[in-house]
Amino acid sequence: MSRSCLIYDVLNKVVIKGNLANTSVGEQNLFREMYQQATQLLSSDQSKILWLMDRAYPSYDLCKTLSERGDVFVIRYKKYFCKAVKAFADSDKWKDRIMLSATIWYNKKRQRKQSILAVRVLKIPLSSGETEYFITNLEYSAEELKRLYGMRWGVETCYDYLKNTLELENFSSKTVEGVLQDYYASLLTCNLVNLLVEEAQQELNIQQVEKSNKYHYKINRVAAIGILRGEILKILFTERNIPARLEQLKNQIKRNKNTVKPDHSFPRYKFKRNRRKYHPSKKKHCEFLKLTALSISLRAIVNLMGLTRC
Repeated sequence: MSRSCLIYDVLNKVVIKGNLANTSVGEQNLFREMYQQATQLLSSDQSKILWLMDRAYPSYDLCKTLSERGDVFVIRYKKYFCKAVKAFADSDKWKDRIMLSATIWYNKKRQRKQSILAVRVLKIPLSSGETEYFITNLEYSAEELKRLYGMRWGVETCYDYLKNTLELENFSSKTVEGVLQDYYASLLTCNLVNLLVEEAQQELNIQQVEKSNKYHYKINRVAAIGILRGEILKILFTERNIPARLEQLKNQIKRNKNTVKPDHSFPRYKFKRNRRKYHPSKKKHCEFLKLTALSISLRAIVNLMGLTRC
């Protein structure tokens, strides 16, 4: 078993950073390992970074780190993850400002001092009758925070796309290096597909406005990976007119679309996970993903050295 953590851009639908480790490593530790590199990539324009996080991440240490660096966050938390939020959860208030505190050992004599961080906590009722709890340093209303956090669902669909469509867990190797190669090749392929799909989606949106369609249409990403699966290597190594070929593939992708119906939802059922989802002898996409990662690496080396295509 292993644990994966992704830093995902919910607007551009690309994976900024990914990490794979043993299940003994917590999600917060995985995030801290990626945080420094991710902030260097994302803060080039000196703008604030908004972090949307699930229930595995709330802690004094993490909130303090994000606040000190000037970032903003919206984190869903468990009802009783600390005494301060437990008191809020048991009260009749729907929003409040609380003080998160932690005891810090700051010298060799083991003397302690109390560190305090002020944050906002909110209760947001859902249409299902459940209540979600959020901690944030934003001064937005409950409706704005609910709509904002709803964008985090793109992370879950990304995990679903990686695990089921790209078959992330269908590893082609049993070694640590081989598993990591499969993992990062899957992230790379996911980004390549999403970039082309998003460009096709933008053009499709313009066409829908012009035609005044009754429903909104969305590109079928499963069909897109089927179209692009055998084309990426050809484009990188044998295609002479790459922009023209990408335009052809984009038009082909636009023909595979699904209707998006508003307020269309299904109940969530939790199934018991099978101990072995894929058999080692049945490798469907892994070899393709490895070749994709290898070809892109070779292409980058060739471009870096200033060599011509061979």
